[in-house]
Amino acid sequence: MKRKRFNYYNLFVYGFKFFAIFGLICGFLFVLSGMYSADFWDWIFISLAFTSYLLMILFINLTKKYENKITTYIEKPKKPREYILSDIKISDIEQKLIEMNYERISNILENTNIYYNEKRSIWLNPDHKPQKNIIVFFTAPEFTKEITKYLLHQKQKITRTLKEKRGSFQTIFFVTVDKENEYLQNYLKKRTSQYYRNYYLLAIYTKKDSRLYIPHCDSSNWPYYQMRKRLSKILSNYLVK
Repeated sequence: MKRKRFNYYNLFVYGFKFFAIFGLICGFLFVLSGMYSADFWDWIFISLAFTSYLLMILFINLTKKYENKITTYIEKPKKPREYILSDIKISDIEQKLIEMNYERISNILENTNIYYNEKRSIWLNPDHKPQKNIIVFFTAPEFTKEITKYLLHQKQKITRTLKEKRGSFQTIFFVTVDKENEYLQNYLKKRTSQYYRNYYLLAIYTKKDSRLYIPHCDSSNWPYYQMRKRLSKILSNYLVK
């Protein structure tokens, strides 16, 4: 396989990050110098911060101008968690969810069931709103950009519909596709964004090689760990040790 050469256009991104951090440091030092009435250093730090902000704006514009030529990762990609599944049947998993006291809801998404379960923490008082555990199964020929947009829209629709039961959402989307493609390979290198009290895990199962992929998240590791653990328990009969 041909080795990928370093792309020097990425220096625009590195430059933006450097001057952004440098400007913040100068601003912090300016505040400290003001506490001691050091007028000389005040002007030095103001000048450095102002120059840094100008350079940061310059590098932002250069990054936008050459975004099509910036190809290497600034943050090192992390391999997704990978599992091998055997003889998986979604209908059997759905039945198992019912046995685990998940409620089947069919009036939120069109032609798609939602499996819903509430969990109350023993550490919180009874009046505290419970955690909402949601699992939804989707099938698509392949994983594409349009699928990611569709899934995001479906997630938003679920949370909006259940807002009268507002609490902490932990939503798992289990997506089955026929096989890997280039978009899926690139997507798995990214980290899933998480938001306070509305956490999201996307598990992608490829039928051709019987593999389940779960990308890493960029924050909120504890809720994400809970969702992975919950999914592993649900799929325990199909996981190949």
